[in-house]
Amino acid sequence: MNAALTALNGFLLALSWYAEQGTTYTVQTSGNLVDWMTLPFVFTGRDSIESLALEANPSPVFTRIRSNTNGDTNENGLPDVWEQQTFGRLDINASSDPDGDGLSTYIEWLNQTDPLDYYNGDQPSIHLSCGSEWLVRANQLSTQSLSLSLLDKTGRPIVGAPVCLRLQSGSDGLLQKGDPVSSAVPEMLAYTDDLGRLHPSLHAIHYAASTLPDQDEVLIIEAGKASAEIRIHVIPGEGNGPPRGIMRTVLANQTLFTWKGDAADALSFRVEEKASSGDWIPVLELTDQEIPDADPQTGLYAFSSTAP
Repeated sequence: MNAALTALNGFLLALSWYAEQGTTYTVQTSGNLVDWMTLPFVFTGRDSIESLALEANPSPVFTRIRSNTNGDTNENGLPDVWEQQTFGRLDINASSDPDGDGLSTYIEWLNQTDPLDYYNGDQPSIHLSCGSEWLVRANQLSTQSLSLSLLDKTGRPIVGAPVCLRLQSGSDGLLQKGDPVSSAVPEMLAYTDDLGRLHPSLHAIHYAASTLPDQDEVLIIEAGKASAEIRIHVIPGEGNGPPRGIMRTVLANQTLFTWKGDAADALSFRVEEKASSGDWIPVLELTDQEIPDADPQTGLYAFSSTAP
């Protein structure tokens, strides 16, 4: 490619070159041959001379021309190959902002950032303030609602950022407070507020538990390349406990369980503990016939079993 840089006057230079048919050209300038800036112009060759006026100051001014032989067949300012690689199709609106980061697709192409990634490859940090272990009664909404903050690598809050929430099982279970349970979904997208938060005052997002207890679920939270998890364990509903103040005392050859709270018409009574793996393991299970009566003086229920 033959290019010429001609002084028009003391303030302007003219860059000219022969632009071949079907080739896309962009122009970059530099003052030190190290840092290059892509000018916001795209030229589509038509087997003719193209020219561009440049400011002569500050001096010196270095220029270089980038070409793409795949061209810009739809003349939307975006090279066809880049459109195809990024979106899988052509005819993208160059002024659109699909990732919502405030930069148009055209500017993202100039910056060589991802127009489909709000975070442009950076990994934010997710800080959960609602806890990462939830116990939810069967057939009820979680008493907790999602609460988190999103910070960039400098520790500043990320405002208006998309956060993807999804249940690992793919089952319906996420909904906003006040919405009917029938509207629960397996995945939703929420956006941080002016303080970089998903806060219950604005986003009261709950988990609607299944009708069956002893189920486990994982709520996966994703923000760009960052992710966090909330482990959810479904416990029996209101009519079936759980009792309060459960204690386990290991004796010489027995394990004594005590608790308060009437089991009412429960068909069974089950105590689980969380293992180091994060799984919940049953350590006591009684049928309705095995559930003892409460001590009339203390109100305590007690059951002893042979120690493992």
